[in-house]
Amino acid sequence: MKLKPIHEQVVVLMGATSGIGLATAHELARQGARVVIGGRDQAAVDNAVNEIRAMGGEATGVYVEDVANFDQVRAAADQAAQTYGRIDTWVHLAGVSLYSRFEDTKPDEFRRLLEVNLLGQIYGALAALPYLKREGRGALIHVSSVEAKRSLPFQAAYAASKRGIPGFLDSLRLELQEEGVPISVTNIMPAGINTPLFNKALTRIGVTPRGVPPVYSPEVVAKAILYAATHPVRDMYAGGAGRQLGMLQKFAPAAGDRVARMVGFRGQRTEMPESPGSPHNLYQHMPGYDQVRGEVGQGEKSYSMMTWMRTHSLARNLLAAAAVLTGGFFLGKRYMDRSHLTTQEMMARAGKQIRQVGHELTPRQLAGHMKTFGGTAGTAITHAPGQVAHRVSQMRMPGRRGLVQFRRQVGPVVLPGHIGPITLRGHAGPVSLPVRMTRDGGRVPMPEMAGRSGVMSAAAVPVVMAALTAIGTWAILRR
Repeated sequence: MKLKPIHEQVVVLMGATSGIGLATAHELARQGARVVIGGRDQAAVDNAVNEIRAMGGEATGVYVEDVANFDQVRAAADQAAQTYGRIDTWVHLAGVSLYSRFEDTKPDEFRRLLEVNLLGQIYGALAALPYLKREGRGALIHVSSVEAKRSLPFQAAYAASKRGIPGFLDSLRLELQEEGVPISVTNIMPAGINTPLFNKALTRIGVTPRGVPPVYSPEVVAKAILYAATHPVRDMYAGGAGRQLGMLQKFAPAAGDRVARMVGFRGQRTEMPESPGSPHNLYQHMPGYDQVRGEVGQGEKSYSMMTWMRTHSLARNLLAAAAVLTGGFFLGKRYMDRSHLTTQEMMARAGKQIRQVGHELTPRQLAGHMKTFGGTAGTAITHAPGQVAHRVSQMRMPGRRGLVQFRRQVGPVVLPGHIGPITLRGHAGPVSLPVRMTRDGGRVPMPEMAGRSGVMSAAAVPVVMAALTAIGTWAILRR
């Protein structure tokens, strides 16, 4: 599926007189798109259109008093198509919010959030689809929230309204695929974004709410929307913190609950008192906040590495290749450091690890140390000429595939208290270790092993490298 470049598109933004919608309209205009701005206040729509025209962009406005009224949404789509002859991308952003404990939320407030945030999104898709199909291709982009995946306290109604959006989008996507219609269907899930949403929300928590930190700039989401308008994408998080919450919910929901409880109660409160009787936009437009940014976005992050990587496939592929090459380099270096050693050299290296001569070792303990360093198959350990004290099977020389760990030990027959060198007889000749052997089960002070923590088996190397690579990548993408 190939979508048009931005400068060739007619883009309808439903809910674009403030916040993410207005930031997206500005970015679309900069890139040459023809923009249709929808909003429920005529003066606010006109102001947004004038801002774009002042930037040198092309825009028109459509007035939709209530997105929960399908006839009004359909009329807006008709007007946009009549003005520019087509619709290439429909972006639905209109939404309202409510901060209240579940038991304090009134039934009509639940209903209102579901009507605006869920039914409004459904009506937008229904109104836009005929025009997108007529054009033969296009994009449906629906902006929901990270709460489409992970709920937070005080937002039962809001989370319920957002959870329904991926549900109907997934079904619609399958139907379009079955029909063979090249229309991309995308769900954009922003994390906490610094918009006037929080200033306009109805609150019953005693203070003005805010987004859970870190809070990102609206432009982070705008860039994700523009990417989805030109690249078929299924789901996109905007803001690395949102993705982390979503991943926790998917793979460790109990841990996600603990994190949400830890950050959700205090993290969503400001120090600004506000009563439930304060002005809000649940039922009608609230003037004074027709702007991109809100007033509770201290510490706003203007950049998200995760979102940037998601929208730059070349950089993402290069990072993955670099991780693989780095892991391969260190893994190969460790193998090559050992692959050229003879049995005699390996045993000598093992002997150097024992700092003090005269420590006591049982055959089992010696074999345990030997398995870290390698040996030849069938190596025999003797304490006197011709007398086998302990035989180790399945110990192999380090080769191109790395060290093969000790597998099995057979027959300890060491005389107790024997003092003298222990001879390791392998294919490359005998090597003596100056240690004292005792019978298994006797008093056995363990020797101090120099550098033992720096030695790992070949099987552990790729696991450790993969873990380090994953941790480093996670640290980058969570920003």
